[in-house]
Amino acid sequence: PAALHFTIVNASSMLLATHNSRVRVKMERALSARGVEVRNGARATAVTAGLLEIDSGRAIAFDELIWVTDAAPQPWIAGCGLAADERGFIEVDESLRSTSHSFVFATGDGAFMRHAPRPKSGVFAVRQGPYLAANLRRAIRGESLESYRPQRQFLSLISTGDANAILSRGPFCLEGAWAWKWKDRI
Repeated sequence: PAALHFTIVNASSMLLATHNSRVRVKMERALSARGVEVRNGARATAVTAGLLEIDSGRAIAFDELIWVTDAAPQPWIAGCGLAADERGFIEVDESLRSTSHSFVFATGDGAFMRHAPRPKSGVFAVRQGPYLAANLRRAIRGESLESYRPQRQFLSLISTGDANAILSRGPFCLEGAWAWKWKDRI
C-alpha cells in the first residue's frame, strides 16, 4: 500500500460542491492524510494507455484508471419525443408523470422535476418508489394521482476509507467511526 499513489482529477472547482464547506474541509483533510493528490478544475481531454491528459496540457501517468462521471440521460430519450430538460433527462410533474406524455412515468436519475429540482442522488429514487407504484395503480384505475414532494435536504454518509465516515445533511457535518458503522449497516 505504501507504494500506491492516488490522484483525483475533478472537473469542478471543488470537491463535494453540493455539500457545505465543513464537509469539504474534512474530506480534503482525510485525502491529504492519505497522500491523495486532488486536482480541482481539471478536465480530462484524452486517455491513452497509461496516460491521462488534462485541459491544462499536463499529463498524468497511471497504472489503473477509475472513471467516475455524473448521471447522464439515456441517448434514446432525445429521439423519442418526451419532454426533457436541457441536459436530456425526462421532465416529470409532481406525480412523476411525463409532462408531455401522460402514459409515461419516470423517476430517479432518469427524471427531472422542474417543480422541485434536486441533485442526482439515489436517496430520491428510493423515496420515489412507493409514489411511482401507487401512481401506476391509480393511473390504471383512472384515479387521481398522488404528488411526490422531495425533501429539501438529505443525509449523506461519506466514507473516508479508514472505517470512519463524514455525515453531511444541509448545514450539519459530523465525523467518526459511529458514522461508518451506520453507513455500513445501511
